[in-house]
Amino acid sequence: AITEDELEKVCRAVREDYKAKREKGHVQEGGLVWKIPLFRFAFYTGMRGSEIARLRWNHIDFEKDLIYIREQKNRKEQTIPLNSKACEVLETVEQEDSEDYVFQSPSFEGKDRNPKWFRENVSDAFRKARRAAGLREGLSFHSLRHGFCTMLAEAGKSAVVIKEAARHADISTSMRYVHMANEQLKTAVEEAF
Repeated sequence: AITEDELEKVCRAVREDYKAKREKGHVQEGGLVWKIPLFRFAFYTGMRGSEIARLRWNHIDFEKDLIYIREQKNRKEQTIPLNSKACEVLETVEQEDSEDYVFQSPSFEGKDRNPKWFRENVSDAFRKARRAAGLREGLSFHSLRHGFCTMLAEAGKSAVVIKEAARHADISTSMRYVHMANEQLKTAVEEAF
């Protein structure tokens, strides 16, 4: 799982790479940095890369604070809450048309994309930024989802809450996060005495 602090280091690395490439004219305005809100949104929602790849503005209900996931891993539709942190991220993303994808590069044109290619591209960009930030080797784009689940567990949320928020197929997956948080609590208590 990635921590919020590590996420900010990844975002800083993307920003620095953008500035360097922009000064040399190697990237258009807004190129690269559009991935920063995407990374943050993934962390604050726990959405999978393929779900974010398919996310369009009309899948988000700002009045009800809901995100409609039209196709998830199990091929079913589901809704998840749009929390305030994720909403803050969306406020930084430009919206032109409700049919547009929420996260797209400035050079993207069209109304359709290959979600698998998009997810792989974003995963590769995350890996490069993680390396540039000097973070541990095991972190990947999927670590943002793990970070979301870990934050819930560390906040004392139950396995049932984590299962629903992350849309795990089985509660045993959610229980791993609870067990990890309990181990950290045990260590903290032990260190205190």
